[in-house]
Formats: sequence, C-alpha cells, structure tokens
Amino acid sequence: MSEVVFVRSASARVDDVAAEVGEEAGPDLVSVSAGGLVVNGSVAAHQKELLRAGRRFLYCR
Repeated sequence: MSEVVFVRSASARVDDVAAEVGEEAGPDLVSVSAGGLVVNGSVAAHQKELLRAGRRFLYCR
C-alpha cells in the first residue's frame, strides 16, 4: 500500500473511489474532500428544545 494523496488539513474524507480491485488506476482514482463536516436538517417545532450547539447526535436513515 502507498499514499495516493497528501492533505494538509487535519481531516479529510474519501467521497468516491473510481476503481475496482485489480483495475488499472486512472487519473480520477479517488475524490477527497477536506474541512469540517456540516449537517443540515430540520425538526418539528415541538422538538426544537432538544437541539443545542455542539450537541452530539446519531444520524439514522
């Protein structure tokens, strides 16, 4: 295994991998994003008291 990308920021996410095991690597092998993760959503009016800045949550689909 070898490093395929160097990212200066402390965190990065792999968004997409465009190859399968055993395939030749092309120029668009991997898509990476860096920066803070942001979650946008909505809740019902009667649930707004449950939300606080910095509070942890569990995302379920």
